[in-house]
Order: sequence, then C-alpha cells, then structure tokens
Amino acid sequence: MKLRLAGLLLLIAPQATAAWIGLCDRDPQQAGVRVIDTVIQPTGQVATLVASDKNLGNCTLSELPVAKEHVRSASIMPRNAAAALAAGVILKGRDGEARLAAHEVIALKESARTPATLTPGIELIPQLQARAYGAEGRAAASVSGSRIVVECAAGQAPAGALLSSRGAALSSGAALAVQLHAYATDSFRFGAVDAAHARLGSPLALGSIAPGSSRPLLTIPPGLDTANWLHWAIACPPSDARLEISSLRLEPQAPQRAMPRRALWIWQPAAWQLHPDNLFNLLATHGADTVFITVPVTAHPMQVADPGELERFITRASALGVRIWAVAGDPRAVLPDQRAAYVDRARAYADYNRRVAAGAQLAGLQLDIEPYLNTGYAIDTEGWLSAYLDTLARVRTQAGMPLDVAIPFWWGRQPYRNGMLLDHLTPVVDVVTVMNYRTDRGQLLEFAEPFLAWAARAKRSVRIGLEAGPIADESMRIYRSSEAGELWLVPQGKNTLLLLLDEPRPGPAGESQTFAYSHTTRWRGSSISFRDNVGAMSKLLPGLETVWQAWPSFAGIALHGLDAE
Repeated sequence: MKLRLAGLLLLIAPQATAAWIGLCDRDPQQAGVRVIDTVIQPTGQVATLVASDKNLGNCTLSELPVAKEHVRSASIMPRNAAAALAAGVILKGRDGEARLAAHEVIALKESARTPATLTPGIELIPQLQARAYGAEGRAAASVSGSRIVVECAAGQAPAGALLSSRGAALSSGAALAVQLHAYATDSFRFGAVDAAHARLGSPLALGSIAPGSSRPLLTIPPGLDTANWLHWAIACPPSDARLEISSLRLEPQAPQRAMPRRALWIWQPAAWQLHPDNLFNLLATHGADTVFITVPVTAHPMQVADPGELERFITRASALGVRIWAVAGDPRAVLPDQRAAYVDRARAYADYNRRVAAGAQLAGLQLDIEPYLNTGYAIDTEGWLSAYLDTLARVRTQAGMPLDVAIPFWWGRQPYRNGMLLDHLTPVVDVVTVMNYRTDRGQLLEFAEPFLAWAARAKRSVRIGLEAGPIADESMRIYRSSEAGELWLVPQGKNTLLLLLDEPRPGPAGESQTFAYSHTTRWRGSSISFRDNVGAMSKLLPGLETVWQAWPSFAGIALHGLDAE
C-alpha cells in the first residue's frame, strides 16, 4: 500500500520542466546547456553529451520530463546492449560515486549461459544431461546433483546412455583425456560421438569402465571432431548392471615439452635502472624468465633514452637466462593523432636492437592499449576495434621483433565483422597475453580456453595473465523495474540514454524503462586480484599450468602487480 501511495504522489506531483538530453557534435557553449560528458570517437572527434533547456542544432536530443538539474549523471550505450537490462540493472562503482559510465552497467539477471565448450580441469557433471537409448527400454539414465546413474536390464539389443551439454563443443587443439571416478557392477564401454560418428550410428570408442570402483583415464584420439562433438556414449553390458559416475572431467595428457616458465610486468623504469638485483630476485622467487619493462624514449627524433644503460641491463639479464620485452600502451594510442607516436616508438626499439649485440637485444614488444577504456567505445565498438587493428598493423611493420598484445579475457569471444576478433589478430601479432584477471579457478580455466584453442589453430602463442596488484572494493547498486525510479533507459535512435536522477520519478512514456533503487552489495577486489593472498596464488599456479600445458600454444603464466607497493 505504501508503494502504491508513493507512486500516486509522484504521478500527481507537478511536472518538472522538460530537458533535452543527448549527443552534440561539439560543445554547444550556450547558456542553459549543461555538459554531462564527452564521448571520443575512433576518428578522434569528440562528441558532447549534454542536457539543455531547449532543442539544439547539430545535436541528437530527446525531450524528457525532468529538469536538467535533476540529472545526476548520464551515459549512452547501444540499444541492443540496453535490451539485456530489462530484468534489472547493477551500477558498479566506488562508494559515493555519482558518475555513471556505460562499462559499469551490468544486467541484474542474465539468461542461463550455455557454455561454448566443455572446459578442461572443471567438473562437468553439473553441465551434463543424460538420456537413455536403445530398444526394449532396457536402459535408464539420469543426472542427479553431482552423480550420473545408468541402470541396465539384461538383454542383447544395444542400449545405454548419452551424455550431452546443451550444444557445447569440446575444446580444440589440446591433448586431453576423459577422467572418470566410477563404480560399476559390470563392464561398461565409453565412447564419444561427433557429427560424423552420429551419421555412422556408432561412437568412437575411448575405452571401458571396469567393474568395481575405478578411475579410468580415457584418451581422446585425434580422430574425434571436437568442434562437432555431440555427446558421450555409455554402452550397457548384456547383463543386469548399474553404473554410478561421481566425477567426469577433461584432463590434460602428459605433454612432450618442458613447462614454460612465467613472466612478470615491471612498470617503473627505476626497477631495472636502479635496482636490478631486486628485480632479478623477484623473477627467481616466482619462477619467471621473462619480464615486460617500460623503456623510456626521447622525442624529436624518438629513440631509446639511454641505450648504454639498457644494453648493460639486458646483457646481464641474458647471462641469467632472462628475456626482456618492452611494454607500452595507452587507451588513446589507437587515435589518429597518437598512433604515429607508437609507430615511432616501435621504430626506436628496432633501431636500438640493430645497434647492439644479440645478447643485448629486446626480445619483443608488448602493446597494452585497452581501447575499451575510452568513452564512446560502447557505442562504436567495431570502429574502435578497427582502429586498434590498424594500429597493431602499423606498429608491426616497424617493430622488427615479436609483437605481443595484452588483451582482456572477454575478448575471447569478441565478435568483429561477422567473425571473431581473435581471427583478425592472427596476421598482426605473434603472442597474445590474456589479462585473465580473476581468482576463481573455474573462471580462470573457462576464460583462458578460447584463446588457447584459437592460438593452436592460428599457430600463435598465448600467455595467461593473473593479477596480484591492489584492486579496491566497489559498491554494486541494484535497481529493479518499477513505475517510478531514479534510473531511466530512454531509446534514442540506435542508442539508449542511461540517466541517473537525484530521486525517483515516473519515467517517460513509450519504449523507455524505469528502475528503482533496491539495495547495495559489495563487489570484492579479491575476486580479481591475489594481492592479499599471494600464497594462495602460488599454490594454484602449478595446477593451472598443468591444464594449460595441454595446448601447444601455451607460453606460460604472466603475473601482474607483484611490483606494486
């Protein structure tokens, strides 16, 4: 009753003076216009998000029933992205922060996500569904909690169970086996079925599950088309029998190569210029033989600032078996007026390498650009990615050394031009370092998989990065659909305006959506960084490396933030 009364009072309250809100090609610099934010375009042009008392030329504005003074913050995002927010919205930010940015907006409820692949190293039973097959109805199969049960009646007709996973594929490019923990009263045959074997009407045999308690490790042969995997097949014996599987995982096969060693980022030049002993000790402590360092350059012409100092440092590192990569990057490096500086920087490093002996050369160049941190990325993602790829291609022509890019884990399935972004990286990079910044083992394994599979196909290398630097906790402000609220989503052409108001108000008519504040929860930095638990990270790393070693593309783990004070 109180909620209805509050809504009624809002509805009968005097209507606020209308505001016109949206994007302008430039800052109008007029009286009565409030600039809320600036939006950078990949061309380098800057648009302005404004609230005005009137409609303006060279602008795309919507008239809304609220005075501009009541708009605390605003942002803009594509309409297709806003559609995912229908069930509710989470705004993530630091405590007391009033500014709203599109990359901080999260859907409150997402539909059940179908895994793209069955991830090695993770328990698969919760992802599986079971169904019986065969004549005479002599087989029954079920998945209950963490257990698969197959029951067979005696008979000669083929029967058994099929275990599938909502259309997920098997990961490609890795040497894997199926690891089972099972109890059987008789022998059961276990196989895999892809599209080709389904047409033949018979599974690809992997092995048998023996009577009693057993832990069979069943190798997946190269003859299985992992991209078109359909299900596991379990065949009943002729007798009455029961099979219980308490664990089913994909596990790596023993590799035929040494485990790659780790890498570290060291951002402050003083670390290698003034305290190299400390740097080498840090590398040794964490089992690393590669380090990404900042190498200062001078301008006009651009060249390494102190080539003699760098030469001495790399010569010493080489004697210790340590490889030195330069790292550079800025979110705006992809803009036309700044791209040339990164091309010049690559040329300066190449010039340095040409002038020194092999043992004093930089091993490669890593670009840590992160264009998604620019305002405007959300409303022209493809334009920004095109500028990013163009920047990489131009740098590559001048680098004269291996090129690595540090990219976020969500780019593992990033679409681009009717394909996947990773495939467009193939011709312009040698190595990808995935900023796989999570502390949950399952997430680390899941998010790394698409990069390792891509690199195996593309014959590229992948490092998997983990975070150990300081990450602050943030608040998660929850908003739910309501007739009146502080958060409005207002369609505007191909985009959607996100408005955060100073108090709940009835939303605009039409296709707009209104959300009211519900509550606040904490988002822990410890879900991203091992900063406060480096010991746990050290214990976790060998197991992760064992799984990732199944891919020949795996080039080792990279650790970020260990140099932070």
